[in-house]
Amino acid sequence: MSRSDHSSHQRLITEIYKLYDNNKPSSSDVYRLHEYRRIIENRVELLFKKLKLKDRDFHVLPTGSSQTNLAHRGADIDFVIWIFDKDREEWGYRNGDRMHERRSDDYSKEALSARILNYLREYSEEDFGTLKSNDFIPARIPLHRLVIEENNKQLDISVHISDRLPYAHSAAYFLQACCETNDDFAVLALIVKKWADGRKIKDSPNGYFNGYALVLMLLVYLVEIEGAIPDLLRLYPDRFGPHYDISELNFKRILPRRPGRISRFIIFQFHSFLLKEF
Repeated sequence: MSRSDHSSHQRLITEIYKLYDNNKPSSSDVYRLHEYRRIIENRVELLFKKLKLKDRDFHVLPTGSSQTNLAHRGADIDFVIWIFDKDREEWGYRNGDRMHERRSDDYSKEALSARILNYLREYSEEDFGTLKSNDFIPARIPLHRLVIEENNKQLDISVHISDRLPYAHSAAYFLQACCETNDDFAVLALIVKKWADGRKIKDSPNGYFNGYALVLMLLVYLVEIEGAIPDLLRLYPDRFGPHYDISELNFKRILPRRPGRISRFIIFQFHSFLLKEF
């Protein structure tokens, strides 16, 4: 590499990381995520005491880009309330000291999920302050969606009752492992997502790609063409297969950490993003 090529290479690396630093989640974003998580945990604990379910184990987990560290600055936050249910397909819950009359809809997981989400919705203004919107969305996976007026932050909250984590959470965990094994992956993924936002390519409600699909395409490119990211699915099929329960897994103990290495080839490929899109 000539001196001029080396200088150009270093300059583009500097620009890439500057772009990343300007768009990665801020310290206030990180603080809000942990604060909102604590608020939701406290509210669910209160409901479980009311319903005589305080012995049930649950966790409030960030999911999607909120979990993988691939969110951009000011991004919405997604949470899933995972309620561990190993032995029972049906859930009964109490109202005060008296059991509900035994009806199938009172004892289903769907009914309990809706009860939790509507309870969170009922106390949202008390917990989060003035809201722009506060809705229960009866989708295939029901959501409580609220938008906080103070910072325009949108929260999507869902419930998952099972002995295993949601598959989407396992998939996000896999991407988190990719970020942990190579410092550059999160940088390049955030640039691609920002580019797609600006070009209206990342717009799943209107039939375009979602952020997860874009990141997976980038991952395949880096694994198969560039070789910058290790193929974790091939190296550790027992750890990242679709049926593996990751609840107890700490991938940092089994995966080698690779320092960031943005090659000249990658720099060339991302040159157009820097010069034309931003």
